[in-house]
Amino acid sequence: MNDKPDVLHRASKNINKHALDFLYAQELGVGTSPKLFLGKQIWRRVSDEEIILVNSTVDNSSAFDKAYIDANVSVNYVVAKASTLITFKPHEHNDACTDLMYIVQLDLGGLIPHPFIDRGATDFLNDFTLQREQFSEDFEIDKQSRLAILSDISRLELEGRSATESEKVAIWHAKVRRRANEASEP
Repeated sequence: MNDKPDVLHRASKNINKHALDFLYAQELGVGTSPKLFLGKQIWRRVSDEEIILVNSTVDNSSAFDKAYIDANVSVNYVVAKASTLITFKPHEHNDACTDLMYIVQLDLGGLIPHPFIDRGATDFLNDFTLQREQFSEDFEIDKQSRLAILSDISRLELEGRSATESEKVAIWHAKVRRRANEASEP
């Protein structure tokens, strides 16, 4: 993911299955100082159909101390500030597509030409796709849940009894998640 010449350094450290700290330094062009983003990112499934991702820059991080930053990024960087909210949910008329809402507030420090901002938004969304593929464990987590429910269904069939209302609801949710995951799995 550091394959672009303007990316000076990129690193992340998982805190748990749904949170990470990140460090990102990028050169925006001639005449500007490198921009440094140090932040925290969390993501959460808020319903069967919607996932939110939030990140925000922070002043310091236990994952990346000042010595690490100084050793990996040039000393003349400008600390940038950013807050981002991203939501994902299935498209209303096509489950194979995802509706994406992307809201960001940036303070890059200093005067930044407009074309750099336009290019940066496209690059960020592309990078986010790559990061999701690398760090997301949602498919594995959902797969475990689906397997547990399928085991319960098999148990019910062996016992020769019908499912309770709460079991029927759980089975229905599992089928919906399975269809959604099958449509979105790489």
